[in-house]
Amino acid sequence: MGTASKPPGKAMYVAPRTDWDWLRNEQRKLYMRSEKQVDYVFRKLWGLVTDARNLRMALARVASNRGRRTAGVDGITVGHVAKRAEEFVVALRSELRSGAYRPAPVRRVLIPKIGAPGKFRPLGIPTVKDRVVQAALKSILEPVFEADFFPVSFGFRPGKSVHGALEYLRVLLRPKDHKQGPEPRLPYQWIVEGDIKGCGPTPAPRRGTAPIGSGALRSTAGAPSSSSPSRWMVNDHWPERVLGRSDPKPRP
Repeated sequence: MGTASKPPGKAMYVAPRTDWDWLRNEQRKLYMRSEKQVDYVFRKLWGLVTDARNLRMALARVASNRGRRTAGVDGITVGHVAKRAEEFVVALRSELRSGAYRPAPVRRVLIPKIGAPGKFRPLGIPTVKDRVVQAALKSILEPVFEADFFPVSFGFRPGKSVHGALEYLRVLLRPKDHKQGPEPRLPYQWIVEGDIKGCGPTPAPRRGTAPIGSGALRSTAGAPSSSSPSRWMVNDHWPERVLGRSDPKPRP
């Protein structure tokens, strides 16, 4: 389940402990409802996303990241924002609630690919404001979607890692005794590995709203249409997408 990050020991900005407790409690309730009621439509997430406590926690998360000293296209770093944190949160909440918020273009940098001389991986660096909005969305949407994932899904999930995936494979592929012979046999004879070439720098050409499911498409009901996450996913590089909850599926 997605949970609020613990307050960092040393950071440019630390949210009040009461905010951390509130967010953790809200995430727990969202996860439990999503897990027990797979057909439930979340209609009041907008208020949680734009809650000042959630925005302060989002700022604290951004302030604790390694890229906190990196600025976006506006040249503003977390250090600049931390000096006027409350003013920043109040202004950002007002923008979100009124529908005036618009994401800025990302700053594009090229990172050399390890083991591939002459090749680079494009990296987009959003502004601090946009990073805070993204973190606020993640804090509220993550526990809703986490309840839908299979336990064997390890990619980009809280509490999951490559090490956990390797340990799962180690146990899964352990040789087992076979009734038809004295020699133990591997339970699986084939392993299929795949990747999507250029998934990041070459998005699908189709633009518009992706029909990923109806749950989260209606999750922000009551929010101004101009504040829909579908609009926030648009910048100068990536096509528009809508975050949506997958259709209910059987659990293992």
